Amino acid sequence: MQRYLQATELVDYHHPSIQAIIADRNWRHLTDYEKNTPDI
Repeated sequence: MQRYLQATELVDYHHPSIQAIIADRNWRHLTDYEKNTPDI
């Protein structure tokens, strides 16, 4: 999984703006099931 989180020219998941979105939407608190279930 870590290889998918490495920063690239296109996206840096560790950037403060992206981390703010993750925090605002409480994505860190999702279960593995919720992370892999599409929102329909």
